[in-house]
Amino acid sequence: MNKKEREAWLQQRIEEWRAEKEAEKQAILAGAKEKRLALARERAELMAKDNAELEIRRDILAKTCVLFHKFEKQKIDYARKKQLEAEWQQYLRCDGLPDPRVVTQMNTYIHLWQKAACDDNELELRCRDALPMLAMLEEIVANSRQYTALQAQSYNEVRIALREQLSQAIQCASYSLLRDLEHCLVWDSIQLATYGREFNGLMLNIWVAIPLPTRKRKPVEPEPEPVELTFPAMRVGVKLPKIIDGSNVCVRAARSMVDLLSESSRSFALAAEMPNRYEDLFVFNVREHIETYKIKKDQDVIRTAFYKEIKEKITEVEKFLKANPYTKNEKEKEELDNLNMAEPPFLPDPRTYIGEQNEVRFAKYLKTCMTRTRTGEINLRKYRICNGVLNLDLLTTPPQPKQMKGGIILTARKFKEI
Repeated sequence: MNKKEREAWLQQRIEEWRAEKEAEKQAILAGAKEKRLALARERAELMAKDNAELEIRRDILAKTCVLFHKFEKQKIDYARKKQLEAEWQQYLRCDGLPDPRVVTQMNTYIHLWQKAACDDNELELRCRDALPMLAMLEEIVANSRQYTALQAQSYNEVRIALREQLSQAIQCASYSLLRDLEHCLVWDSIQLATYGREFNGLMLNIWVAIPLPTRKRKPVEPEPEPVELTFPAMRVGVKLPKIIDGSNVCVRAARSMVDLLSESSRSFALAAEMPNRYEDLFVFNVREHIETYKIKKDQDVIRTAFYKEIKEKITEVEKFLKANPYTKNEKEKEELDNLNMAEPPFLPDPRTYIGEQNEVRFAKYLKTCMTRTRTGEINLRKYRICNGVLNLDLLTTPPQPKQMKGGIILTARKFKEI
């Protein structure tokens, strides 16, 4: 092969290589265009499928909602008849107790209760009368959608006031018992007095250590020992730490089937009501489809604007290349290839985007529900008390009355020094 043939062969190989590269480039461009068309066709088919499924869901949900509205109307009618029957039975009983469905009667009952003294016998009557009314108010507040916002608020206020008054009655009964240890408590020994009684929905036990008269202190006081006490009726045992003087202590254990304390704690109430809590499933599906369609249209507008801008740039570069055919223009050709291969920014699937936004909003709502708790404190926004509450309290024994001549009972009170 001479020099001329070799140069011709090299030139032929170069042309073949350029043709191969151009064919690869055209194949890549055709693949990119086909990919864009396939993605657009897939999005259109998905949207058409969503529209068809929405029509099916809308038909099924509409029929379901009509059926449920019919059942709900029957339920309301049944509840109304049941309420009228309960009101009539309340009227026939004529027991002097208020009707929990009438807020004014409950307010009067609570007001008169606040003025009355409460001992353990009175507490038994109050537990027997107040717990059924409290249960009815709990049911009314739990199903408050049938009432107006003002009525639901009034029922809730009465319910909270009744719970607080019942809790206060337990405190007053405990004080009245401790006010006269000699007659109200059972003396197991000269240094120990106990009390135990079971009420309706409440079990009350008191353990009191009676200090002996003042004695001369020993030169070296022995190390105090922890006091262990038990409440057999509740099957509860308590071991007091050494820092508490076991010779002069009063412990109250109360087992209540109704949780009277949790609602007054700082971690019980939510910071904000859950959004769209009572939104209908049919309304939710329609709203979600409208949002999906709107997001898809916005994404199509973004893609159309992107391809329009790319097409204008490609037209400018091609005009420049046609105007300068005798220059290499490698930079412009590379730019033209990059423009032909350009893709729009990533846009997520509309339903995936809506799901992610719902998760973000729900996580934000959960963050507002978080609260700091101290060591040993239960976060009642995460947990709920079930099957009653056991309260263990350390109480201070009030001054005891002293009987004197002439039927006079004298009680000495200790005042703080100024």
